[in-house]
Amino acid sequence: MRAAIYTRLSQDPRQTGLGVERQLEDCQEYCRLRGWEIVAEYCDNDTTAWKDGVKRPAYDALIDSIKAGQWDWQVPVL
Repeated sequence: MRAAIYTRLSQDPRQTGLGVERQLEDCQEYCRLRGWEIVAEYCDNDTTAWKDGVKRPAYDALIDSIKAGQWDWQVPVL
């Protein structure tokens, strides 16, 4: 299975990236345990998903990669 990982944290006022780093590590481990190949990692740090008009560049890139068939589409149950 070819997998992509998307991480996002709404608020990171200190811009440490620690929250999305922990998310990434958890997702990498999830994929590793299942034998999935991680082909892409996308991150929108300090980016809300609730406000209209907010751009999430990594999310948009993720959607574009899905449409392009760059990896296998499956929503895992965590």
